[in-house]
Amino acid sequence: MLSEHQIRDLIIALAKARDWEVTYASRMASGSGDTVARLDAGVGLTLRRAKVIIKRCSDLWPDGSGNAWPQSIPRPAPSTEDAA
Repeated sequence: MLSEHQIRDLIIALAKARDWEVTYASRMASGSGDTVARLDAGVGLTLRRAKVIIKRCSDLWPDGSGNAWPQSIPRPAPSTEDAA
């Protein structure tokens, strides 16, 4: 499992890749705009929430060159719209 620091970095990378504010990327990935700030403050995540954030980041990650998923973080397969 990823560390909380890696999850924080993943949300920030998503913001950069999508040209979003970090708080917006945080809200899209975690449901809360202050997740990165809370992680910076030392507040932890449950395993379940961490898994959801990683999966949502994968689903939200833009395709195309210049938007490479961070190499140090294993990427789960993005969800397909047909999945039920």
